[in-house]
Amino acid sequence: MSQFKTNPITRRSFLRASGACLALPFLESFSFGKTASSYVAPKRMIFLGGGFGFTEDTFYPKQAGR
Repeated sequence: MSQFKTNPITRRSFLRASGACLALPFLESFSFGKTASSYVAPKRMIFLGGGFGFTEDTFYPKQAGR
């Protein structure tokens, strides 16, 4: 007799679990607690390190725009 019980995952339970995992990111958009008026923009911070230096030709744009 085997000491370990095998617990095979059925196809149905696998499909149900994978469907739930795929739907999780989209469920965030249905958050009913937040409204447009109570939205606060997240704080962001940028760190820029120039350990080896920057050259003007590659770092600064030659013309305005994107």
